[in-house]
Amino acid sequence: MAKTFYIKVKDGKKIRDPRNSVPLPHDRAVRVPYSSYWVKRLRDGDVELVDESQDQEKKPAKKMKKKVKSKSEQKILDAEIVPNDDEQESE
Repeated sequence: MAKTFYIKVKDGKKIRDPRNSVPLPHDRAVRVPYSSYWVKRLRDGDVELVDESQDQEKKPAKKMKKKVKSKSEQKILDAEIVPNDDEQESE
């Protein structure tokens, strides 16, 4: 496995990924391969080395919603299930 590390672009700098020429984001850390290109960017002060744990902030998981086809289906899902009085007496 190739050696990698995490970097973050310093404010005011525009650094492109040499593999695809896309500018790197400023708001988060990016995992890059250990290469002379990135070592030079570190040495020049264009990027900063960050800890792997700082790479991604924990985002809350999205709640899964069931797709509803009709309004009547939505009413059924929204309705609270209440046992019938007859069912309670027989128990």
